[in-house]
Amino acid sequence: MIEQVVMVIHEVAGRFRASFPDFPGCTAESDTRDDLYDKGADALHEHVARLVIEGQPIPRIRTEKELQAKSLLPSPYDAVVDSVEIDLPAKPKGAA
Repeated sequence: MIEQVVMVIHEVAGRFRASFPDFPGCTAESDTRDDLYDKGADALHEHVARLVIEGQPIPRIRTEKELQAKSLLPSPYDAVVDSVEIDLPAKPKGAA
């Protein structure tokens, strides 16, 4: 199932760093913003795969609007908010 996952991009000392509010601990870093999208998607894919292997639940993916309403996104002056696509595994039958 393809999902759009919110990605927060910070620029620090000429490097770009991405984090994902719905996936704490999942980050990516790159010298260019364009490359960061690919690295972010790869990091997110690996993070989700690790969750599945460890039998951990995959968090519910929230929209940018939902994250803003809960004050979970930085000010637009501090970071760029965008999204990346990820193909999430289907939930097993009977899962909530």
